[in-house]
Amino acid sequence: MMLTVSLSALTPLSAQNEAVDGRWDWLIYIDSTTPRGVQWRYNPDEPEWTNQDQTRYGPYRAFDVPQEYAPLGAWRDVYGIHAALLPVVGDLNAPFGWVLLWGGGMERDDPTVFDIDRLQANLADDAFPSDHYVNRAGLTPVLLWYPVETPIDGLYDRGLAYGYVRYLFDYSWTGAQLEQTPWKSVVGNYPLSRLWGSAHVFLYNEQLLTVGGSVDLHPMPRGGDVDGHGGLRLFALFNARTFRRDDVNFSQRLWSWQWVLQEPRWCPTIVTRPECRVLIVGGLRYRLPYLDQFTFTQEIYDIHLNQFFIRRMDPTALQQRYPRMFLVSYVETVGTRNVVHARVLHVGTYDDKDPVRAREIYYLDPPWETRNWLRAEGNLLLQTARIHGTAVLLPNPVLNPLKARDQVLNQVLVLGGGYRSQVDSQFGGYVRDAHSSTEIVSVANDTGVISRSDGPTLQVQRAHLNAVLLPSRQVLVIGGIRGLFHPEHPFPQVSEENWLYPDQLVLETELLTWTDSGWEVRSAASAPAEDRDGDGIVDGARVYRSTALLLPDARVLVAGSSTKAWSRSSGGGYTQIKVDNFIPMIYSPPYLFMRDGEQVRRRTDTERPQILRVSHTELNYCERFEIEYRLADDSAGIQSVVLVRPGSVTHSTNFEQRLVRLHF
Repeated sequence: MMLTVSLSALTPLSAQNEAVDGRWDWLIYIDSTTPRGVQWRYNPDEPEWTNQDQTRYGPYRAFDVPQEYAPLGAWRDVYGIHAALLPVVGDLNAPFGWVLLWGGGMERDDPTVFDIDRLQANLADDAFPSDHYVNRAGLTPVLLWYPVETPIDGLYDRGLAYGYVRYLFDYSWTGAQLEQTPWKSVVGNYPLSRLWGSAHVFLYNEQLLTVGGSVDLHPMPRGGDVDGHGGLRLFALFNARTFRRDDVNFSQRLWSWQWVLQEPRWCPTIVTRPECRVLIVGGLRYRLPYLDQFTFTQEIYDIHLNQFFIRRMDPTALQQRYPRMFLVSYVETVGTRNVVHARVLHVGTYDDKDPVRAREIYYLDPPWETRNWLRAEGNLLLQTARIHGTAVLLPNPVLNPLKARDQVLNQVLVLGGGYRSQVDSQFGGYVRDAHSSTEIVSVANDTGVISRSDGPTLQVQRAHLNAVLLPSRQVLVIGGIRGLFHPEHPFPQVSEENWLYPDQLVLETELLTWTDSGWEVRSAASAPAEDRDGDGIVDGARVYRSTALLLPDARVLVAGSSTKAWSRSSGGGYTQIKVDNFIPMIYSPPYLFMRDGEQVRRRTDTERPQILRVSHTELNYCERFEIEYRLADDSAGIQSVVLVRPGSVTHSTNFEQRLVRLHF
């Protein structure tokens, strides 16, 4: 987890400036003397990064053409559908770690070029339908990006702006022999290595764990378009310590993988437990237009033993795409002792076609391997089905906890989503609004009873939003859409593509702050409405398949978006357009700025609290450690010391985003 120290001297909230609203920035690097905005792997000109990607140079250059390892253009993807922070890496010149980003990946789906037939789906995986085909080869380009300040001087290190692409399934090079050429192969190499639709989390052993993934399902006869997605039994680990950006031979073994999951999973959820076991829940076996095939088991992975334990899972609400789950804690007083209990809490799901089931609340108490999931007392439900919403595990409000009761995390804020059943006539079509309401699900100390209450009301209704927990204990709310739209259908169906661009696009940013008098909701700097790359989509658009990730320097990286939308056509009427966003942006929260006389400027390193030394970083529960620090102002004091877990986010789901307050 990341360690942060915040100051008690706060900027007055009355000033209308960056010290209140924060600031959005493009990633800029200096090409000679010209500032240029960064598009991750979609620039029309490639010189900025041609020597940084696997398959392009080095001892494998012979495989660039005919592209045995990866085809030409495989690196072109919407990086940011998935994003994860790796705070510990082997590159000693990267003290802030690296961010891993990937998108939809790529499948080898043209048998006329590669002269291999697709594989009947149920022969690829017996959980798939027999009336569909799957492709025999696929891969995932993964971008490693170092969270540097902007602008970046391209003459010195343009690689820091554009990052470095590696692939799931690295080269395995022994002597003069290339062991794997998974793309250009006579028979293909199913199962695929496609990480889109996986779940991922950073483990205590400094590896990124990913589970699940996806494969396109093609209806028979051969040649049919994609009409569904299947899951993968993929279990993969990324070893951050083996990455070296100066290794131009690309011979690092970054990934290890197995096809060991009990069943294929598309969009599951991961929760890590206190005893270093990982709970894997949900995801679909496959989705077709007429059917969602649910998963039937939950899997428990023991990191120490490298062993899986399988359990049947009954609640259908937990078998959906990305069920929202959190490891919560509460205190029970037993005699003179305070006993801390851990619990996995489920607060609805990201995607469920049943609006009642999407509201169900469940919990799982230890021992995890033998207990069953239980409904919350009284069959408690969320107030509304928050499909395409998000949720955040709230920090304990006590700034300097003296007791375990002051430190437990027992509240989850569930935000936005939708959609209302009321249909309005707007924009020449039919509209169903998303929700601006939020609600809080709490676990009571002593009793463990689960309750629900209304949370703060957002200023803007949103679905497909991102919510980031900041070290200042605020919740940053970014992006999304205002609701559903269809030009002809009188009751717009729930679909990521049924919305109107730009009318229902949300660019407003909000900050939620808990105070002694309750929640404060206020607007922050809106995301940019400019279209600098001229693709017809504003650079600040963050909708379906976008991500927002807290960086170690307390800025927020925002990336991705890949969907479709309705748009007014020039000749009248409506047409569907692509909404793909290849431009990453940075949001700097207000705490990074200060007023200097009449001006507001960014704080320098010496004007922020600095952690100079930490006595040790491998911590056990109840263990003391020492921090040597320096304050920018002798009159300032320490307000709070917190541990922040590295984020790992996709599809409005940030796996185990958490902030733990420490006593000091």
